[in-house]
Amino acid sequence: MPGAPKAMRRPVFWKGHMVNTLRAEVSEFRQQACTTLRDQFPDSTLPLFPHQSVVLKVWFCMRRPNTHFVNRNREGGQLRASASLKQFVCQKPDIDNLLKFVLDALTGSPYHDDSQVAHTVCSKVWDNAPPFNGRTVFEMTESMGTDISFPSWAM
Repeated sequence: MPGAPKAMRRPVFWKGHMVNTLRAEVSEFRQQACTTLRDQFPDSTLPLFPHQSVVLKVWFCMRRPNTHFVNRNREGGQLRASASLKQFVCQKPDIDNLLKFVLDALTGSPYHDDSQVAHTVCSKVWDNAPPFNGRTVFEMTESMGTDISFPSWAM
């Protein structure tokens, strides 16, 4: 999904009711996801996983700052040698808030409800694809119950 990844914010209360300040952004992301899924799976109906448990992998490709580019020239698209191509991002927004936004936005398209997501793998990295403005990449599979290997001490 193109565009800088969005994070779910803390709830806002007005006159005793919670107000979703990101309703428009969540709706836009959901519409983009539905369009993408319909293009990739034209013979399927949404939700793709109506009752199954789901494994969700998400890569939050964060917008690169101008300091990552030669002469701070984003338009030139030439990364500095010091700007690692696989560097993880260790700054705001928090990865849990990014994930909450995606889970809420995808409700109704690939899965019926975000409670179906049984396992997640998330990464927050710098965007390595021009124009380096950020994007969210996700992959889903049905959970077969064998997707997780537990450490021996957890058995």
